[in-house]
Amino acid sequence: MEKTFSTRLQYLMLHEVHLSHTLKQERISHSEKVELERIKYLKKVELVKEEAKRQIRFNNVLERKVKELKEEIKEGGRDSIDGGIKGKRVISMFTAIKEEQVEDPVEEPIEEPPGYSEI
Repeated sequence: MEKTFSTRLQYLMLHEVHLSHTLKQERISHSEKVELERIKYLKKVELVKEEAKRQIRFNNVLERKVKELKEEIKEGGRDSIDGGIKGKRVISMFTAIKEEQVEDPVEEPIEEPPGYSEI
């Protein structure tokens, strides 16, 4: 997912780059250094806010999908083990296969390990 930034954050990033470039050229005043630190802080705050907004949107979408799936399961339109179409189909196929078996399965005796004795 491509990240998009708010206009405020884009402005802060550009301003930070400009002040950092000025700092590298050693033509920055004390007030500009203070401004640079303030911008770095504000940029961090904006990044945290945007990440929180993304998480909230993601959680909202997730909750909506869960509700939709629960509704589909209640209606029986979604494949589910507890009453969905596929679950019923699998059970009916299993019983049909079981009924078609002609031979009874032969049970093999279980060998007791040496030294085993029933109490």
